[in-house]
Amino acid sequence: MDLIQRSIDLIREMAPDYEFRTTIVKEMLGEEDIMAIGEWIKGSKRYVLQQFKPHKPLDPKCMECHGYTNEEMESFAEKIRSYFDEVLVRAT
Repeated sequence: MDLIQRSIDLIREMAPDYEFRTTIVKEMLGEEDIMAIGEWIKGSKRYVLQQFKPHKPLDPKCMECHGYTNEEMESFAEKIRSYFDEVLVRAT
């Protein structure tokens, strides 16, 4: 976790424009997880919640996984919007 935090800090300090992204897999991340990630990277420029699409997962086990609905994704984004300059949802 320390190395990840160092990477986050370096990106914030050195990159003129950046975004952090999380692909939201229903079986792996819930609202509490998204809120915790939001708290962790709070104050960053842009945070993107990406809807999981099972058609080409890197891990074949994820073929059985699901994404949240567009409405659920927008709800998550609304709950963390105040943490960032910009929050986007990339959904189907």
